[in-house]
Order: sequence, then structure tokens, then C-alpha cells
Amino acid sequence: MAVKKIAAGISPSLMCGNSFLQNEYIAILNNLDITWYHIDFMDGHFVPNIGMNLNFIRDLRKVTDKQIEVHLMCTTPLDWIEKLILLGADAISFHIEAAHAPIRCLKLIKDNGVLAGIALSPGTSPERLQYLLNYLDYITLMGVEPGFEGQNFLVETFLKTETLSRLIENHQSKIFIQIDGGVDLPIGRKLLELGADILVGGVPTVFKSNNLQKNYELFSSLFTK
Repeated sequence: MAVKKIAAGISPSLMCGNSFLQNEYIAILNNLDITWYHIDFMDGHFVPNIGMNLNFIRDLRKVTDKQIEVHLMCTTPLDWIEKLILLGADAISFHIEAAHAPIRCLKLIKDNGVLAGIALSPGTSPERLQYLLNYLDYITLMGVEPGFEGQNFLVETFLKTETLSRLIENHQSKIFIQIDGGVDLPIGRKLLELGADILVGGVPTVFKSNNLQKNYELFSSLFTK
């Protein structure tokens, strides 16, 4: 079983684009050096919205060799993990607020050779992850309340990023920090300085206009300065 790897960089969130232009987006993004595709999978219960479904993930797997990361926003993450693995997900994160048995979920993901992550909503303290660090490959830190694209970034996320980075450093492990929601260029620059590794590209950046390649190149320049 091949070992999957994480690289710092940009994770385009396909939910943030025009649903009628997905084929065009993927044709462009497949030729760029993205970290992975960020797929929001919502059940309409944990958040009041429905996100990309199993069929979308199945079809995306057929047209890309890029890694696919699924962000589960579901009340019962354990019900979906094996299905997503079978469809070819390379990384799966679920919300700590929804998981009754987070270690069981993380072990199921990792035992199948998939990268395991936890997502934190804005009201959840990073310290809650202290006992899970041995099982994690990455952490998705929400910069907005989960469920809808286009929200304004919550400035409290800066302190949470710094706290989480320090927690990981003290643990002496390499766990990647992914920031999801409301990130524009100035915010992204500061987040990287505070210890973030992956920035989800949404409405303020990658999908700001239809010129995806130009948008991506501008956003990814943060990682070369």
C-alpha cells in the first residue's frame, strides 16, 4: 500500500466555484501544483447545507491523479469513512464536535492507508486535540462557521492557529495545519507566519474570478516569499 504524503500549499475548494463549470475548473487545476482537491461533504444535519456527494467524488477520482481530501461535515462520520475510502479519497477529516469515537474513526482511516485529519469549528479549543495528536496527519482549522462559502474570516482564528502550531511543536511531530474559510492574500500571509501549512482556496482567492490559473498563481505566491 503506497504511503500518501502531504505537501504545503493551496487546496482548491470546488464547492466555492460555479457548479456548471466544474469540468473547466478541473481541467485547469489538474495542471497546477495543488496540494489536493478539498471536497466539502455535508449531510444537512451537522450543518444546514448539502455539500458534494459520493457520486461527485467517484467521478472526480476518474478524471484526476491529484489527491482528493474530503472534509466531512456530518453528524455520523463513521458511517461515511469506508465509503469514501472505496471511492478513492486520499485524505479524510471529520469534525471533533460530531465524533463520539474519534480515535476509532482515525484508526479506520489510517489502517486503510488514507491520511487522517480532524476539523475544528470556530468555537472549539485546539487543546481538545491534545489526546489525538498521535493519530493525526493533519488538522483542518475552520476560519468561518462550517456550512457555507463566502463568509468573512474570523480573526480569532489567528490565535487558534498559533496555539495549534505550538501544541504540535511541543508534541514533536509533523502534523500539517490546514485553514479553511475566508482566507484572502493578506490573511493567508499572516496564517503562514503563524504556522499554517495548507490554505484552502475559496471565493476570496482561487474562485474570485473565472481566471483560475491567474488566481491560483497569485495565491500560491505566498508560499515562495
